[in-house]
Amino acid sequence: MNAAYHINQNWIGKKSAMLNRLLLTFYATVVFLCCNQALAQVYTLAWDPHQEPSLAGYNLYVLPEGSKEGFILWKRIGLTEIDPENPSIQVSGFEKYRKYIFFMTAFDELGNESQGSNSACGRGGASCAAADPADGRMPDERWRWIDGSVSFQGEPVCAIVLANGQHCFSCDAQQGVGNYRMIVPVDEDGTITVQAFANGLAPYKRVTHALDSAVDVEMKRRQPADKEIDMNLVHEKDAPLPEGWARISGSVKLVDTPVCAMVLANGQHVFSCGSEIGRYGLSVPLDSNGQITVFGFAHGFQPCKQALSPAW
Repeated sequence: MNAAYHINQNWIGKKSAMLNRLLLTFYATVVFLCCNQALAQVYTLAWDPHQEPSLAGYNLYVLPEGSKEGFILWKRIGLTEIDPENPSIQVSGFEKYRKYIFFMTAFDELGNESQGSNSACGRGGASCAAADPADGRMPDERWRWIDGSVSFQGEPVCAIVLANGQHCFSCDAQQGVGNYRMIVPVDEDGTITVQAFANGLAPYKRVTHALDSAVDVEMKRRQPADKEIDMNLVHEKDAPLPEGWARISGSVKLVDTPVCAMVLANGQHVFSCGSEIGRYGLSVPLDSNGQITVFGFAHGFQPCKQALSPAW
């Protein structure tokens, strides 16, 4: 299965004239080349070359879904490793059905690095759109479909629904507000934990057996005593990023106590539940207004929301 990406990029050099205001167009193709093992996904990225005499190579950055570390330098590609006239590279070691965001920079003989290209997205050996679970494919036997409705006093509710690390919204007008459907992994004990959050309503939680594919959520009114988590965020300006992305980090707390929560920002998410509970870091695309809207969700607490307009 092939997926094509047109990546328009403005290279802006830091010191080298070779990278000063170059306009390149990358044509990147993500191809599924391998199969069953957990780390057997192989992607091929191909791009249009350019002929600058000082060009020394390219850097490939990758963002694994759910990573707190942000984009990592996956491979430094020298010109001897590729056909300079028809450059492409195969990269491997990717998990089955985990989403990955790719972008590239160019570097010259002095090591000066350009700004990042636009991003390309792959999951399960295909483009993210082609690998959307809505196409009916199941990653393996540990995954199940769940669907249902979200309502309050008989009325449909736009909410975020979390289940075993996956999430979706019941806000799609075409599907019908109040309805949701997603594919989720089953816990080792054969259960799926479903949570739902909506503004002004109490958090919802239900543990159901994996055989119960229909999970309807009936939410209750928020109580005055319900506690809200606090979330702060910082814009990290020096992180390597593709064009139109930003890096944020911060903490999630209840007063001064760190909280394990899901942080969701412009379609990307991460959990503040690792070795340093309450801390998170996330690389996210800016919306059409150049902003980032950040949500924090934790069991038993009201969700919180913040907006950030990064200053470049």
